[in-house]
Amino acid sequence: MFRLLADELSRDGQVTSVWNFAVHGNSAAFRGRAAKLNGSESEMATKLSAICCHKTQLKLSRRRFLGYAARPECFSKLRSREATMGDGSVRVISRQPHSLQLKLNMSIKPVPVGRPSFLLLGHDLSGAVACMTVPLPLRLIFGSGEISVLIDRFSNAHVIFLKLDRCPIFFDEAGWLEIPAVMRPASKVVSSSNAPELSLAVR
Repeated sequence: MFRLLADELSRDGQVTSVWNFAVHGNSAAFRGRAAKLNGSESEMATKLSAICCHKTQLKLSRRRFLGYAARPECFSKLRSREATMGDGSVRVISRQPHSLQLKLNMSIKPVPVGRPSFLLLGHDLSGAVACMTVPLPLRLIFGSGEISVLIDRFSNAHVIFLKLDRCPIFFDEAGWLEIPAVMRPASKVVSSSNAPELSLAVR
């Protein structure tokens, strides 16, 4: 949702610079492109003080949590018209004018909670923000395969954000994936049948 807001600001002529950071996990795709910022002694002391406020977490994982104060902060700048990288179960995405072709390799989840679904966020044909939920077929919940997702309600001229939601207990296993537009906005109507196909691999 923040990315959609940043895009609106860019269209209004305001320059925005968007940087990503990892909340959970140890993503190799993120580490490979992130810049490390080492904090000063005063900044590390401030982080340590903030961490010490979480008394219940420190009782279980004191050494790990206190270690976060000294580690560098990592940020990755989001470049224009570039697909985001991820490490989740979605391995390949092919965007066509009316559908998304997805190749999945589902990891085994020891405690399934609810039925997994795809969450999609983007703009509809009028330019308004739109969202959609698509349940994952039962045959793919614990295996690998392909699925086609109809995206007729979304505009080809805008990016689409996709997320595989597996009903996490504590935190998401993978974030949102940004799928670039397949055509640029134009002043005249362009037939969707002429829109190019876009494919990307998700590491």
